This record gives sequence, C-alpha cells and structure tokens, in this order.
Amino acid sequence: MKLRFLVSVSSLILVVLLVFWQRETRPSPGPLSAVHERDSRIEEQDCELCHDAQRNSFAPCAECHGEIQRSIAAKKGLHGRLREPEDCGRCHGEHRGPGAGLVTEAAFERSGYAGREGYKHEGLRFGLSGAHEKLDCAQCHKLSGLPLLPVGKKRFLGLRQGCAGCHDDPHKGKQGEDCASCHGQERPFEQVATFEHTADFPLVEGHAGLACSKCHDNLRDRSSEEIRKETGHACADCHQDPHAAGGKGLQFETKKDCALCHGTKSFEEPLLGTKDHAKFGSELKGVHREQDCAECHEGGKRESISQRMRWVAADLKPQVLSDAWVPKDPGDCAVCHLAPHTKAFLAGQGMGAPVASCAGCHEAAARRFGRPEARMNLEIHAKGGVPLEGAHRELDCERCHKEAGTRPSGRNPKAVFAAFRKRFPGRDMKGCKVCHEDVHAGDFDKGPFEGQECSACHSDAHFSPSLFDTETHARTSFALTGAHEALACTACHKELRVSGTQKVRRFGGLEGRCLGCHRDPHGDRLVRPLGAGARDPKNCQNCHDTTHFQPPKKGAFDHGRDTRFALLGAHKAAACERCHAPATKAGDGSLVRESPPQTCEACHDDPHLGQFRRTGRNDCLNCHSQDKFKPVHFDHEKDSRFALGKNHARVACAACHQPTRLKSGEKVILYRPLPRTCKGCHGLPGKGGK
Repeated sequence: MKLRFLVSVSSLILVVLLVFWQRETRPSPGPLSAVHERDSRIEEQDCELCHDAQRNSFAPCAECHGEIQRSIAAKKGLHGRLREPEDCGRCHGEHRGPGAGLVTEAAFERSGYAGREGYKHEGLRFGLSGAHEKLDCAQCHKLSGLPLLPVGKKRFLGLRQGCAGCHDDPHKGKQGEDCASCHGQERPFEQVATFEHTADFPLVEGHAGLACSKCHDNLRDRSSEEIRKETGHACADCHQDPHAAGGKGLQFETKKDCALCHGTKSFEEPLLGTKDHAKFGSELKGVHREQDCAECHEGGKRESISQRMRWVAADLKPQVLSDAWVPKDPGDCAVCHLAPHTKAFLAGQGMGAPVASCAGCHEAAARRFGRPEARMNLEIHAKGGVPLEGAHRELDCERCHKEAGTRPSGRNPKAVFAAFRKRFPGRDMKGCKVCHEDVHAGDFDKGPFEGQECSACHSDAHFSPSLFDTETHARTSFALTGAHEALACTACHKELRVSGTQKVRRFGGLEGRCLGCHRDPHGDRLVRPLGAGARDPKNCQNCHDTTHFQPPKKGAFDHGRDTRFALLGAHKAAACERCHAPATKAGDGSLVRESPPQTCEACHDDPHLGQFRRTGRNDCLNCHSQDKFKPVHFDHEKDSRFALGKNHARVACAACHQPTRLKSGEKVILYRPLPRTCKGCHGLPGKGGK
C-alpha cells in the first residue's frame, strides 16, 4: 500500500519538475517591446496570453485593443480599410527588443500609405483639408511621436472629431457645432471665409471684405438667426442720410431709395447715369444715352452728374434736388428740340391726319433725325393719303422722293417745311401716270376700256404678268378660245412702235381674223373652190377650230360640196397627203398643198398608157370602180366594137390581149387597136392559121 502511494507521489513530482524545466529552458524569438515587457500579465501568464493554439489569431490582441477591434468591425479608420486587418504582426512586429517601436513609419507603409504623414484621415468623418492638411500629426495627436506611451494613454484614438475638440468656441455654442459652414478650413478663422450672407442682402463691392463687427455688435453672444432678425436692410439702418433736412448733400423732398442714385462701391461717386434715367419716369434710348446730363438739365452746364451729386461745401446752402433735375416728358420732343415741320405739319397738313408725337416717325434711339433713321412706316405713309401696297412696300424712298436722302439746308422752320413738302408732296395712288409712264402709249384710252385705271389690268405687286384675262379679252373684237387661252400676250402682240422716247407694244388696231397673225398654209389654193359656195373662202374656221389646226374639224369640210370632187370608195379612206402633196411656196416659206385636177391620171399612173383616152382624157370609171381597181366591170359586148359571142367568151382575155412593146420602149398589154376580123387574129387556113 505504501509502495503504491510513494510511486504516485514520485510521478507527480517528476511531471512538475519537467514542466518547470521546459518553461525555463524552451527557446524565445526575441525580447518583447517595451510596452509589452512592462505588462505584468505577460510575465505572470507567459506566452499563452498572446499566443493561443492558432499562433496567428487576432483574438488575443483584441482582448487588449478593443477600439481597434471596433474600427475593423465598422470598417472605419485606418484599420477598417485594410485588406487583412487581423494580421497584426504584418505591421506591428514583436520580439525585436524594447528599443523597437510597434507604431513606426514602416507600419504605415505596409498599410498602403506614404508614411505617417501620408495618411489623410481616410475612413474618418474628419477629413483633412485646407490648413489641417499642412499640419503634422503631432500637432493634434500630442502623444503620437512617443516611443513608449504612458499607461492608459492613446496615441491617435480618443480625440473628438468636432472643431471644439481642439479649438475654443468663441460663440459659446450659439452658432452650433458646424464651424466649417462659416469659417472653412482654408483661411484664417477670423475671415469667416465660407459664410454666405443672406440672399436678400448680398455683400458686394463696398460691403465685401468688411469685418462682421463693422455692422453687427456682440457677435459672440448671439446666434446668426438672432443677428439677422435684429439687423435692418435699409441703408438708413446703418448709414446717416446726407440728403435729409439739415444734411450736407442735395435734399430730397421725399424719402427715396438710395440705390436709385448710389451703388454699394462708393457713396460719394453716385451711379446715376443715362441707363438709370428710367427710374425717374423718363427712359433714355439710343443717342440720348450718350448726352451729357447738363445738355438737358439747366444749372448743371459746368458740372458733371457726379459733381452735382457730391456733398456741397458746408458754407453753401443745400439745393433741393428736384429744382435742378426737373423730370421731362419723354414723348414731348419739343421741350428740347426744334420741330422742323412747324405746327402746320403737326396739325395734319400734308399728312392727312394730325401727328400725335414725333416718335410716330422718328426713333428716339436714332443718331440722326432724318433718313435713314427716320421711322416712316407703311401705316404712317398711309396717313399721308398714299397707302403703299404690293411692290411699293419694298421700294427705297428715293425711288419716288428723289431728294429724300439729303437734309434741307438752313434752320428756318418755314424753309425746312417747304423743302419737306416739295420732296414729299403726297400723291393719289390711283393716278399711276404721276410716277409711271404709260407703256401702252394710249392704246387703252379709247375703245371698251376707255376711262379705266391701270389697276383694272395690273397688280400693284407686279406689273407683269397682267390681270388681263380671257374674260376681259372677250370685251374686244377677238375672244380668246382654245389654244389662244394658253398663249402669253407677247405671242400675238409682237409689234413694237415708237411713242416719244420709248418703244411700246401694240395692243390696239390689230386684225381680228386668223390671217392677221397666221400665214395661210394653203396660199390661194382654196379660195377658188371654197368661193364657189356660200362660205367665206378666207374664214379658216370653215375647217379648223382654235384648239388645234390639225386635224380639221370633223365634218366641217365636205370634199364633194366644197371642191366638187366627192370622195368615194378607197378615196374616202385615203389621207389628204396622198393626193395633196406638200410644197413650199417660194418666197414666204408657207406650206401649201397643191389641188390636183379632178381626173384619175392626175393622181394615178395609167397602166394602159392612153389606150382608152378619148378627147384628151380617160374615163377610168367605165371599167373600174373607186373601191378597187380590180376586178373590172368591162362589158365586151357593149363597151367595145367586137362582140365576143359564145365561143370567144370562153377564151381568156390574155389570149387576145398580150403584152407588147411600144416604139417608146414601154411595155404594155395591148387592148386597142386590135383587128376585129377572124383573119386579123387567126390568119388564113393552110398558111399557119387556126
């Protein structure tokens, strides 16, 4: 029993001795850093305090560095932005001895930054900009440069991210915590660089750059809202009014807005000028903007506007402003200018109606009173009794008023008015001849259009083409029908005649028949046959209409009636040109068609070469019809002197009538003369006869 107990105790002692020996004799990677070496817990608990079974686990570090663990979890700050934030040893190397720091330049470089100064608060709500960007880390993080931090102190963490964390608040919290909204970070705090004044009172020119205290008292103890409510926006709320009674400047009878005359840049140099004239009810335009104020406002002839508006010397009596600057009626030009037209013109003489204002014709902004700036328009021109219509609207004044572009000499109103009346006398628009020559030279002064104005045929928009239509033309002795309706006037009215200094086209006195314009393509060929009837042989409309010359009117020309040669059989279907060959009449170039004699041989060749001619002519119809040349209807029993009888009737014609050659050399079938006796054809018996 005792032996077993002794063995057990001995084994326990041996195990304890082995553990103690291993602890004292196992190898170490190197001495600890100073901050970890002084931690008594490491001495008491040995390596297992920082090195767990996983060796590189982050868990032991997080037990002491809770703020870092929370930054990593929230992904904020430097550690929260690292790719492998739990690998602490990568940046903070341990076991390098007490002289080696854990937070070094190398640690920042391994984190991806150019050293400690290269980290610009990425991942934090407090970004470095402006003046903060140039600061060293130690200027805000006082302990950041110490090799060994005091126990319980933080190197970078623990600071507030508001301005009040580092700076005193001169406003004692009255203006809130967003100091950057007014002061920014780029310029000195006193300049309040980013403060935006209220939109209803912008700080510009003279107000720009002033210290807030120049206008606002006790800024530090009041909020912006309190200051805004207590401060007025009127000039008199801050500035003394020199124009008030007893002041040193020109006096206003009533209180005015200072901005009417003064800008915010300098009060002593007022901005009142021509562009501001409208503020007083009289807007200046054009050349009036360039005039010196003294040219219109008496009493200021030797002083500019800025000099008149300066504060006067103390020993001079202030002048009431309205006395020197009497408002003018902008429509009453005669207050400043001499009227060249006199009262007679303004009363309506030469204009047809009274003139209400100079501005009706003259532009107040113009540099010159006369042309080209004079604003004579169509409406005003019509008041003079001459409304401009059509092409007249586009004409230059000088086309009608020869001297309109020159200014009358002298300043005598009567002389100027007389010159004006001469140049602009006023004309009756109906009397075109007042301005225009009569291009017809009186052709329309008589006849159906006597007494009518030019406007009856011509538009005021254009003289040509005219308004003279077919309906109007019908009032003459020649109504336009058919193809004549589509012709231009000059196609028929070609003849020019001299009238005075111009050549005019003849419209009156023209013959109203076809032959007045057209040559007769038939010459005199149809006069004789047509004249035999009751119709006028010179009237082309016997056969033709005005729509087209060819073909002739259907049924208008009766060949049998009008020529005594009726068209029968094949003649009825033949074209006219088959019988009437075209020919050009010598000298005039007109086309005529010959009228052949009314015999067959006049048109057709005689295949019998005159064998049947009697008394100088052939009567072809004795054997042939007009329908066809063959077959013939020749009756040998009646139409010849040789009756065929029964036997000869059975004989073919060609047996007796055979081809023969005449003395002239022509070959023809011989019909006559032939013998009428038997011997003449058959001969005598026994001598070769049949």
